Amino acid sequence: MHEGQIAAQAAPGARIARAGVIVPLVLIVSLFFLWGVANSLNDILIKQFKKAFELSDL
Repeated sequence: MHEGQIAAQAAPGARIARAGVIVPLVLIVSLFFLWGVANSLNDILIKQFKKAFELSDL
């Protein structure tokens, strides 16, 4: 046997996830990451917007 046959026999269909699951998983993980970034910047941006648009704390 040569290397190609050994590699094919070592993992006959051993996958981490199905092909249809990868895209939604990456989308959900990236959306949660972006949500966290936006949430952490919220306090900083509110102060900057108040300064830029001359808003008060009514």
